[in-house]
Amino acid sequence: GVAALVIEGTDLSFLGWCAFVVAVGLLGGILFFGFSIAMHRFRQGKAFQYFLCHHKHGAGNFARLLKLHLLAHKHTQRKVFVDSDDLEDLSKLFSLVRNETERLILLGSRDVLRRSWCVGEVTVAMVNEVPINILSWPDFPQIDACAIDKYVEAANSQLAQHGIDAPMMRRALEHLAKVPMLTMAKDITNAAVAGIANSLAGLRVRPVRSPNAAGLHAQSLPLSRTNDDSTDFTSSEHASSTLGETVLKGRKSAVGKMDGSQAGRVLLCDQTSPEATCTACIIQRLLVPHLAEVVHILERDELPSKTVSQQVIMVCTNGLFEQRHAIRVLWAGSEAKADFLVCTCEPAFRFPTEAFYEGLRQSSLAVLSAFKEDPCSGFGSHRTSLTSQKSNATSATNPSEPPPPSPDLLVLIVKTIFEEIALEVNPQDHENVLALRIQTLAGRLLEPERSSNGEEQRSRVLRRSIEEQGMPFEQEGLNCEEDVHTDDESEGGVVTVI
Repeated sequence: GVAALVIEGTDLSFLGWCAFVVAVGLLGGILFFGFSIAMHRFRQGKAFQYFLCHHKHGAGNFARLLKLHLLAHKHTQRKVFVDSDDLEDLSKLFSLVRNETERLILLGSRDVLRRSWCVGEVTVAMVNEVPINILSWPDFPQIDACAIDKYVEAANSQLAQHGIDAPMMRRALEHLAKVPMLTMAKDITNAAVAGIANSLAGLRVRPVRSPNAAGLHAQSLPLSRTNDDSTDFTSSEHASSTLGETVLKGRKSAVGKMDGSQAGRVLLCDQTSPEATCTACIIQRLLVPHLAEVVHILERDELPSKTVSQQVIMVCTNGLFEQRHAIRVLWAGSEAKADFLVCTCEPAFRFPTEAFYEGLRQSSLAVLSAFKEDPCSGFGSHRTSLTSQKSNATSATNPSEPPPPSPDLLVLIVKTIFEEIALEVNPQDHENVLALRIQTLAGRLLEPERSSNGEEQRSRVLRRSIEEQGMPFEQEGLNCEEDVHTDDESEGGVVTVI
């Protein structure tokens, strides 16, 4: 009986030790697994290397353009947050700033701090010591006590339900006033924004703790890039078909150095609107892998070529047709038989109506009349008679002194251009949607039948000018008496152009 008790006691002790070893092993495995995950996360860093805090109406298109250049920078290893791409649940916004953001970049447009969500993002970043950099627009207001009071009052009711109270916002905005700023480039080009991305990548990532409240522009860094950091937009290399992962690689930038007179494709935009200019830069950059060339953005007062058959991509915004430059390009491009293609970049774009055309007639009269006095305008290369009497079509015209262009004819040019269905290219769409829009645009540009589209557009303008306005024309190689005739066999005597 005693021996049995000893054996039984020995077995229990052995089993106890075995259970203890197994428990320690399991605990050690769990700890090791957790440590491995933590180390992997530490090595990988947070999900977003940059978080672009912006006001959609003031800098939404610029945010897209800056994201493209940040992703292309050699020091960018992780994602760049833009809400239209990366925010699926609004309730998780502040959690992303707190836990998944390495650095927050405030795009300092005029009204950015009037937006409650932007104030909330800045506050959460400050409270959690997420570094902040400010890219300052020329009209970005000074952050003083009066401005802080207004910002806090406007955002308090909406942010209180997210645990962000007025004292937190006030402290964060007071701290924000001490953060050095990077000043915005005067002219927006891909080269300038590449320089901004290069400067942002070179800034320190630790929070600013200096009480230098007066140094609002203490860190105005140069916006040019060195040759070693430049990006070649003509390179065909890219990492993925999705926009957010496309990275064009190279050593020497070609954007902005092309002679527009030799470019086969050009972009027209309202360069008085920074957001419209950003859209043109985005289209320019994203078309490169599809076209294997850089589409030239027409500078102010730069006209389409008279010697090279060109496609003109019009980035249409509500203010485009009010610009002197746009009116000049429309007329010059039509005379040069350029192929116009319409892209809209804002959902609120108002397509032309009769009221719009009447306004265009009035606003373009002075601009068009001035071309007669401008020997460098390039207009009148094709002699055009703008009188309403057909007898004047064959009257003698001095080629060296062409009559001024007509507002009525300009209206016909715009009407003819808008007969083709416009493409929407909105930079604030999701990146995959935008990539699909660019692919569609490239496909339309490359259509074989577009090679004669410019000439067909011009012919339709001529036809409509005779049918609707009774304005006969003379073109080089086109005699109105011989080539414009009435088809007596059709009802009503339809006028045709051969």
